[in-house]
Amino acid sequence: MAYVILGLWGMWIIFNVMIVFFAHRCIFTNTPDTIASASGLFWNSSIVLNPGVSSILTGDEVCAIFAHEQGHIYRHHILENLLVVCFIPFMIPFRWTRRRYQEFEADDYAAEIVGIAAIASAIRKLSNHDFDIIRAKRLEARLKARMRHNIPNPS
Repeated sequence: MAYVILGLWGMWIIFNVMIVFFAHRCIFTNTPDTIASASGLFWNSSIVLNPGVSSILTGDEVCAIFAHEQGHIYRHHILENLLVVCFIPFMIPFRWTRRRYQEFEADDYAAEIVGIAAIASAIRKLSNHDFDIIRAKRLEARLKARMRHNIPNPS
């Protein structure tokens, strides 16, 4: 019985590692649900943007979305998620909390690279989900605080 469980667990790990390494080859960019995604690990990373995004967003906003996805790669979120799913299965119920924190980290990375206004505006234009509105409001509050203290917005 133990060998069966270990075998299944090993297959689960292999399956998840394959998804991470080959996901960029499986994503259909014209899917309306997919705006942007990052996949892969280290040298094998890729970012896929839906071509329809450029008709909705300005150039700075497209760069902000790209920088957001780059933030997921830079902060090793894909690796973290892989480790949680494969090796710490009891953490799976807390994965959504962690994923929300990862979105904040990726937003902050994009804000550093492109500017707070661009990423906040892009989030507002692309989604009206409650969590995305919270993300945009959080960034807009940071922008207002910067303006209040005369701190320039990086862009």
